[in-house]
Amino acid sequence: METSNLIAILGAAGATGQAVSQELAARGARLRLVGRRAGRLPDIAGAERVEADLETPDGARKALAGVETAVLTLGLPYD
Repeated sequence: METSNLIAILGAAGATGQAVSQELAARGARLRLVGRRAGRLPDIAGAERVEADLETPDGARKALAGVETAVLTLGLPYD
């Protein structure tokens, strides 16, 4: 089976997401940077930038389509 080796960084606009993205990019990983606002995502050469709301099924599908690995770096609200 072929794998995409594509890694999605969910919450890539935050401090943790940016640090993880930079480290993985330095190691040559194929990245998809995902955030609610594309303009806040880091500018990493070769990385795909995707604006998606993960609280919706369509947003989750858009963020994860074709992804082999997902890294969750976003903060979730407490109720």
